[in-house]
Amino acid sequence: MSIESTSPAGTVLVTYSDRTATVAMNRPEAMNSLNPKMLHDFINALKEVSENDEVDVVILKGNGKAFSAGGDIKMMLSPGKENAFDELMDGISELVTTLYFMPKLTISAIHGAAAGLGLSIALATDHLIADSESKVAMNFIGIGLIPDGGGHFFLERRLGEVGAKELIWEGKVLTALEAKEKGLIHEVADGTLEHAVEKKCNHGCKARFRQ
Repeated sequence: MSIESTSPAGTVLVTYSDRTATVAMNRPEAMNSLNPKMLHDFINALKEVSENDEVDVVILKGNGKAFSAGGDIKMMLSPGKENAFDELMDGISELVTTLYFMPKLTISAIHGAAAGLGLSIALATDHLIADSESKVAMNFIGIGLIPDGGGHFFLERRLGEVGAKELIWEGKVLTALEAKEKGLIHEVADGTLEHAVEKKCNHGCKARFRQ
């Protein structure tokens, strides 16, 4: 039986099934781009599953047509209080740190687009599985920024310093296969994304039980 809990605004959905928690970004109308409200809800959801001793595996996904298009640019460009940007950056740091240090097997299930901050968040998980038709991009260069959410750190660990710089400076959109060949993601789903994730989850639970 699955039990679902949601943030008050429904921007992040958490579903539990057996010893697996699925955390779903739920702003499909904005391709799951993160605004302050969603960022706050996301952090709380990750802390909830991190502290749940009955959860061994955490799946991160996006509802709608995309995993996540990154940060909500319209929100970032809108006028606000003086320290709003600093608070936003602190929130992003807390989100990624919570995910990266989570004492569970974490899996990103990527479909559609994973771009900018969305890709940084995916890279913070232990295992990245992408649908064969998905696209990924570290495209901060297009708006004159450097990667946030620890993107530069995760890229360097996977691609080395030179490879990370090339990917950041080019801002190129990669197919799932291209991302796999570069070592950016671990797996391209052979068949449905759901089946590939389920297979990895079953393996992860068995490994935890053997410890």
